[in-house]
Amino acid sequence: MQKPNVIIANPPYVRTQVLGSSKSQGIANLFLLKGRVDLYYAFLIAMVNSLEDKGIIGVITSNRFLYTRSGESIREFLKAKLNILEVYDLGDTKFFDAAVLPAIIIGQKKNTKVNSTKTSFSKIYQSQFLSTNTKSIEKKEDLLYLSSNLFNGTVQLNNSSYLINSSSINLPDDKNTPWTLTESKSQLKLNAKKTYIVKDFLKVKVGIKTTADNVFIRNDWNSLSNCPEEDLLKSLISSCDIHRWKMNNPTANKILYPYLSAESRVAVDLKSFPLAKKYFHSYEDQLKGRKYVLEAGREWFEIWVPHKPLDWKYPKLVFPDISKEPQFMLDLEGDLVNGNCYWIPAYNKEDEQLLYLVMGVSNTNFLEYYYDLHFGNKLYSGKRRFITQYVEKFPLPDPNSIEAEKIIKFAKKSFVSADNNENSLEIAEILSDYFNMKLPKEYRLSLK
Repeated sequence: MQKPNVIIANPPYVRTQVLGSSKSQGIANLFLLKGRVDLYYAFLIAMVNSLEDKGIIGVITSNRFLYTRSGESIREFLKAKLNILEVYDLGDTKFFDAAVLPAIIIGQKKNTKVNSTKTSFSKIYQSQFLSTNTKSIEKKEDLLYLSSNLFNGTVQLNNSSYLINSSSINLPDDKNTPWTLTESKSQLKLNAKKTYIVKDFLKVKVGIKTTADNVFIRNDWNSLSNCPEEDLLKSLISSCDIHRWKMNNPTANKILYPYLSAESRVAVDLKSFPLAKKYFHSYEDQLKGRKYVLEAGREWFEIWVPHKPLDWKYPKLVFPDISKEPQFMLDLEGDLVNGNCYWIPAYNKEDEQLLYLVMGVSNTNFLEYYYDLHFGNKLYSGKRRFITQYVEKFPLPDPNSIEAEKIIKFAKKSFVSADNNENSLEIAEILSDYFNMKLPKEYRLSLK
């Protein structure tokens, strides 16, 4: 059978959670994929393998694989098998009638292992700012035409504005590095006096994953006739509770947390908590339906990702998974953290000072600029994802430097006053000078 020399496709997007663990694992094994997989990964591999040498493939996919850790294996495969000619990250342009943020990838199948060409890479996202280079267009397809010609600037279409960033780049050799337009990773180190990242000092963790939130998380516990014992009900920070620097007007959500306050994670004996036992049994079918909990040797009423009970008492930074602007707040109350957030604990006084440093750096327009350069994973309405693989790579000045001392001081003032933008702007200036990175106009205005 003759292999095709051109493939144009829009493969289906179906994530691991929808496929189910057995099917997703089967696909991962069949196509040598690792971690969380999406069905379109398998389609991409199958299509590229069926393409004749020097054949052309053009696909519309979700843009997630460009940026996420789960996309590492497919990025590695595509770069090994194709000369990637063009990449269009269409972001929140709503170019197609689809719920996902799309990307277009055009590549030519290699007949050697050598990369023979640079990649024309374009990012197109909605923008509320107009650059000095602005064009008007009559139809949305013109966005692609301008991008293919490496246009950089703002485009106006009817009442919408789009920012196009385009360049001819070498895609990173390291599969761990997202595919995005970015300054050289080494440039920051060359420009700075001494640069660290969050991962050098602290660990970023995702919040609690119950896999049955309707059972474990409520704001009406006291109204229940079978309300569990108060000792097992813990205050819970969710994404809606978070503001810059500190929590304001928290919700009344509490989580039923069936663990002892011990170093190791030990589920309570329900015989000692008869009210909790009665409550859990009212949801027994749902909870026992989580086969993965039982297969892991856990009790049927346990939380899937509960973390160590004693870790909650330590000071910690908490921030939402998804938000338009960075919102990092400090919790000193020992509250638990919901799975729609991430958190960074400090186990000693030295680490607590580092929390203020990370919080100060993160709550700035400098960090927004750095994020967009290095990660670029924006969702609709300009929202960003603040997940482990990004936050652990946030840049930090030397903790022993004068600049870090000033940032910590401003962060502490902001924590007391709650959401002081003036302090954020002061910190951004310090960071811009330290890292020798001048902020574009739209970022300098973002907090004013």
